[in-house]
Amino acid sequence: ASTIQTRARYFLFIPWVYQELERRRTVPGDVERLARRGEIRQIQALKKGGETDGIIGTLAEDRLARLPSSIYWAGLGRLRIKRFPGSQEQYHRAFAAYYPPSVWRLAFEDESLTEEGSWSPSLIARLRRALARSCAAVFEPDLIVLDEFQRFRNLLQSGDEKDEAAQLAQQLFQSAGSKILLLSATPYKMYTVSGEAAGNDHYRDFLETSRFLLAGNAEAVSRLEPELVTYRI
Repeated sequence: ASTIQTRARYFLFIPWVYQELERRRTVPGDVERLARRGEIRQIQALKKGGETDGIIGTLAEDRLARLPSSIYWAGLGRLRIKRFPGSQEQYHRAFAAYYPPSVWRLAFEDESLTEEGSWSPSLIARLRRALARSCAAVFEPDLIVLDEFQRFRNLLQSGDEKDEAAQLAQQLFQSAGSKILLLSATPYKMYTVSGEAAGNDHYRDFLETSRFLLAGNAEAVSRLEPELVTYRI
């Protein structure tokens, strides 16, 4: 098998390093040094996580002469993941031209984002989703912790309205033998006042969380709703 076939993960890892540097508005003179540091840290993180196959630089680490980015630079362009047309050195020199606006999300999870900048947002988003699906298919967690879970209430969605992130989360939640721990220091409010941001509905969110905790038990949820109405009255 070729290097690309066995180490396709680098088509995600390399953009992640550079997107973070773009987000931080790294000055061009520091890009090469900080990008190298980011790639070395990836090697160390993979080793620490127990990865042994298909990792470039496992023995050399910070002594590595040829980084994954230099190996994959041409391939990133051929696959149109990298939109910058020049060499890696030219990209470093022109780095300031690719600082994202403050409102531009780094994650690039939304394919509706415009195809601008040095990296293709829609293609990277699709690759990330493919990686997430693959990981969810083989991951067998013993304990899943959602800290400040009210920030991720979309992951607790049930029914046909679930988005893709919720579908992946539900796949993990349903892993055999896994337990789920929801943590939050934010008390639930049972009502929403008129001055709050549009789209907030604390009562609905509470019911949705209850539905999740009751494991989709429709009968239990149907009993809870009128009891809450009675309590409010």
